[in-house]
Amino acid sequence: LYDYTTKGEADRMRLRTLATGAAFVLVPLTLTVFLLIFLGRIDPAGALDRDPEQEGLEAILTLRMSHVVAENTPKGQAARYFARRAAELSGGRIRVEVFPNGALFSDISELDALRRGDVDLIAPAASNWTDRYIEWQVLDLPFIFRDLDDLNAVLNGPLGTLLKEAPERDGLRTLLFWHSGLKQITTNVRPVLLPEDFRGLVFRRMQSSTIARYLELLGARTVPAPFNQTFPLLEKGMVNSEENTLTNIYSKKFYTVQTDLTLSDHGYLGYPVLVNDAFWRRLSPDDRAILLKALEEAGAYELRLIRELEARALKEMAASGLRIHRLTADERTAWEQAVAPLYDEVAVRMPPPLRAFVEARKPR
Repeated sequence: LYDYTTKGEADRMRLRTLATGAAFVLVPLTLTVFLLIFLGRIDPAGALDRDPEQEGLEAILTLRMSHVVAENTPKGQAARYFARRAAELSGGRIRVEVFPNGALFSDISELDALRRGDVDLIAPAASNWTDRYIEWQVLDLPFIFRDLDDLNAVLNGPLGTLLKEAPERDGLRTLLFWHSGLKQITTNVRPVLLPEDFRGLVFRRMQSSTIARYLELLGARTVPAPFNQTFPLLEKGMVNSEENTLTNIYSKKFYTVQTDLTLSDHGYLGYPVLVNDAFWRRLSPDDRAILLKALEEAGAYELRLIRELEARALKEMAASGLRIHRLTADERTAWEQAVAPLYDEVAVRMPPPLRAFVEARKPR
């Protein structure tokens, strides 16, 4: 008869022998793999098959930029230029999605959206935030800058550093200033040439107590409103006047509901390009350098556009029937004298370097 007990013991012996041999092989192999992983020589994920179409996607950096003006304005075109240059300089790795015309946020809500991280870059009108960042009130003083070259000299110096640092107390960083240009006056009541011509006019204005105050000193009333509400307010007669740059007056068609334009160059409209500081510090030094270079190039491009578009805008607005007036030297002096008290009011709120600047620039 067949001895099943003997056969079973033999099978068990063979299994024990195989197990012992496997242990001699697997234990050293497992230890070797563990050490290689620990030392960083093997990427466990690398053992998985990769989809070639997905390779490199983890390196893409996508940023959202919000602004409120039309795409055909210098600022709108500068934003698109910035997005294109950021992509080119990074080899396509940095993508900037631009949302114009207040598509994401209004000029009143965009700063808080940036603080929350709901958007990555904004370029708001500085005038809307001068009550929050009082240093920026200097930028709203009428006639404080002779021209854009004078403005750039200030922004690129020590005073510009003070202005750029103001949003840091909100956890934001000013990368640089883009320009819209110098502001002019439009109305559908009468030509505005002397201070007394402001009396009885109702202006749409930005959220700036400094702007409200100088229009008050000139005898006008004001209605604060977001930029994109300016045209309907003018069209419906809820206000009869506004101040803006030529390119905004033209691109937003304000001139179609106004009768007179005064070329006064009385105020500055600028756009600090802001980012959330925590977001900015998370970027690599190379990415920050690329974005700054693209922004600087876009700012220079915007200035070229301003000069080109202003000449065309004046020609086309005049052809439409808009009456265009240019201040004489005497008329400008009369405006300056009327708003001079505002310089004293603003100076006392400024840190010493800005106070000295305001006092030195006060009309005499």
